[in-house]
Amino acid sequence: TSAIAGGTDYVLIPEYPPAEGWEDRMCELLRHGRAAGRRDSIVVVAEGATDRAGNRIGGDYIRRILEERLGEDTRVTILGHVQRGGTPSAYDRWMSTLVGHAAVQELLAATPDSEPQLIGVRYNRVRRLPLMQCVEQTRAIARTIAEKDYAKAVELRGGSFTEMTKTFRAMAEALPSVTPPVRPRRIAVLHGGGLAPGMNTA
Repeated sequence: TSAIAGGTDYVLIPEYPPAEGWEDRMCELLRHGRAAGRRDSIVVVAEGATDRAGNRIGGDYIRRILEERLGEDTRVTILGHVQRGGTPSAYDRWMSTLVGHAAVQELLAATPDSEPQLIGVRYNRVRRLPLMQCVEQTRAIARTIAEKDYAKAVELRGGSFTEMTKTFRAMAEALPSVTPPVRPRRIAVLHGGGLAPGMNTA
């Protein structure tokens, strides 16, 4: 989700390692974006990202590749927990209140024999799931990645993760023929009232 929302050019995640020669493909996509008029490029590297051979991929390696092959000024930024969250939307505030309410209800109704529960959101509804079931599913994802069953790992992450992965790949891999105009166009966006989250200068 963050890759799509942030207009990311390339993403490396443990559940979908890149094929051999991914460095060339990444540079090609970034080069094409610049030729089409993009002023900046973003590459996201998740913790635990590896290639198909199991070699770890880190931010410093990506930086070195981009500087050597594209000659671009490249910076590595490691986001802290506060930066990862972004500004809460109305939905975030509303849903977190509902989840908190459900958690308190669960605590008040619990007995010494109650099974630990995880309170979360699924399909925009508050859901209670057995904690150990969730832990086992998380461990199963790590096992499938270790076994190189990447399709299963993506599936275990859930429906939204699967759809977002497909959507991002379709968007990132598309190389439309874009010829920048001789005279760049200027577009003005006027907004009245409070801030409008999601608007940027890209």
